[in-house]
Amino acid sequence: MKVMKRITGKLSVILGGLIALNAHAFDKEISGTYVPVKGFANTYEIANVLQGEIPQQLGNFKLVLKRKDWALLSDEEKQVIKKRVVIKGVVKGVFDPNTGTSSHVLVAKDRSGVLYTELDFLIPNHGDIYCSSGQPMIGLEQMNFVRGTGIYSELQGGTLLLDGVINNCSQASEFLQNDFTVKGEQGEFVFGSSEVE
Repeated sequence: MKVMKRITGKLSVILGGLIALNAHAFDKEISGTYVPVKGFANTYEIANVLQGEIPQQLGNFKLVLKRKDWALLSDEEKQVIKKRVVIKGVVKGVFDPNTGTSSHVLVAKDRSGVLYTELDFLIPNHGDIYCSSGQPMIGLEQMNFVRGTGIYSELQGGTLLLDGVINNCSQASEFLQNDFTVKGEQGEFVFGSSEVE
């Protein structure tokens, strides 16, 4: 009886390990060029900008990417490469007043990976950083992805364009709340190497 319990226990451990290995073997990889489809970022200013602190944002984001030229991939490639990548989690952005650019860290909700940006910039098409018109600043932000960790460690680079509303007018009810919407089909992310780009 004691011997059977030990054998059963060892079999359970072995089977559990095999199931885990099998599940990992069927994970598809993020490889090649991906195009943004849709997404958003909703952030809140966490620095005391009215007291002169360097602006910092913290919030949530979601980004949906699709593999470029999916139809051109072989059946074998389609078995191992992800067609769609959905990334959602927490984003933190820091503005550098010396360069007029920002850098961002995007952490996946499930903690499977992190994406980093540098030298991101916003081109205003309405309003300004000082709220001199009494209206929020509206513009186009370009995020420049430079590296990733975890499941995004093969990131070679990427760009993302977003329409943004920066609520920088202290008299507005949405003061310090910033909303960004991804411009679909613009920009790209390149991961690892792939035969088809």
